[in-house]
Amino acid sequence: MRPAVLAAGMIAFVATSCSPPSPSSQNQAPVIAIGSDLPTSGFGSVTVVPLRAAIALAIADRGSIDGYRLVYEPFDDTLIGSWEPLKGEQNVRIMTRQPEVLAFIGPYNSQVARREIPVANQAGLVMISPSNTVDCLTAANPCGPPRPNINSYFRIAASDSAQGSAAAFFATKKLGLKNFAVLTDGSDYGTLLADTFTTALGRNGGAALFRQTFSNNARDYTALLRSARDAGAEAVFVGGFGFNGVCRVRAAMSGVFPASSYMFAGDNITDDVCPKDAGNEANDHLLAMVSDSEPPPNSTVFKEFRAHGIQPATYAFGAYDCAQIVIDAIHRAIQVNGGKLPTRREVLDAVATTHDFVGTTGTFTFQPNGDAVNPAVSVYRFQNAAWTFWQSAA
Repeated sequence: MRPAVLAAGMIAFVATSCSPPSPSSQNQAPVIAIGSDLPTSGFGSVTVVPLRAAIALAIADRGSIDGYRLVYEPFDDTLIGSWEPLKGEQNVRIMTRQPEVLAFIGPYNSQVARREIPVANQAGLVMISPSNTVDCLTAANPCGPPRPNINSYFRIAASDSAQGSAAAFFATKKLGLKNFAVLTDGSDYGTLLADTFTTALGRNGGAALFRQTFSNNARDYTALLRSARDAGAEAVFVGGFGFNGVCRVRAAMSGVFPASSYMFAGDNITDDVCPKDAGNEANDHLLAMVSDSEPPPNSTVFKEFRAHGIQPATYAFGAYDCAQIVIDAIHRAIQVNGGKLPTRREVLDAVATTHDFVGTTGTFTFQPNGDAVNPAVSVYRFQNAAWTFWQSAA
C-alpha cells in the first residue's frame, strides 16, 4: 500500500476508535480515558502515526475495563511542522485537568519528555513512553525542569548508552566485525553514542582505529572516510542526528569502503530523510540501533496490524505494549479498589509494581526510577525501501 493511502487509513482507524460518545450513549458505563502525546502532523509524521494507530488498536481491542468504558484521547505536540516541547507541556496540562484521563502514552521525543515529566509528576499522572532514550531522564539528578518528589514517568525503551553498547556487541559477536571508524556529529547525543560504542567495542574484542567529529555542513566526506579506511577500519559507526548528515556519511562510503561494508547509527536515522541522504547506499548494510522489537509476523498482534493497515514502524509495537501495560495496571487498580474507579495515584502505584508483564516486544518490570528491566535493543536495516526490523541486538 502506498504511504499516503496507508497514513490516511490509519488516521481513519484512529478517528473511528476515538470518537466521542453520541448523545444516546450517555447512560452507558462511566468512562476511563487513556491519552497520548505524539507529533502526528509534522514533518516525518509518517513514522509516528503508526504509534497512535497502535495505541488506538490496543484500546479498541479491550473496549472496557471491569465495567468502565475505555476511550482514547490523542494529543498532537506538533507546532509549525515539528515536535515542540512547550506544546507537549501544554497538552499534558490539559490532560491533568481532565479527571477521566488516568494515564497517557508518550511523548515520542526525549526533549518533549523533559518538559512534560514535572507537570505529569505534579498531578500524579502516569506517562509511559515507548521511545524516549535520553539517559538523564531517569538519572538520580534528572535533566530538565525541577520535578516534585514523585515518579510517574516510565519508559520501555532502552537508553542511548544501551544502544551504543548493544551495537558494539552485535557488531563483534554476531557480525564478526572488529575494526571500526567512529564518527560523531559533535552533539551530546552523538558523543554519548560514540563513547559508549567505543568503550563496549574494547570490551568485546574490537577497536576504534579512527575517531573524529565530522562537520554537519560538509557535503562531501570522501577524504574523511579515506583516512578512516587507511587507518584499517572495516566498518563505520556514526553517533549523531539524521538531520546532521549522518546518512550523507553513508553515501560517501561508496567507492571508499567495499560495497559489503556496514554502517551503524542510533535510532535517530529511522525516518524518510536518511535514506534520501544515503542515496544508493541506503541498503541492508545501513543499520540503526533501535530500543524496540517486533513480534513474529505470524503473531496475532502482527496480523491485527496488517488487518488495520498499521505500518510496523519503529516503536509502533512498543506503543501498543505501553497501552497494554496501562490497561493492565488500571484493571489491577480497580480490583484493589473493590471495583471502584481508581485514583491516578492508585494507577501510578499499579504501573510501578508491574512485574513480568508479557508484551509483544518483551517482558516488562519497572525499576523505581521508571526504567524497564532488560529493555529491548534491536537492529533495523533499510530494506525494500523501508526501515525493517532485522533481529535482536543482544
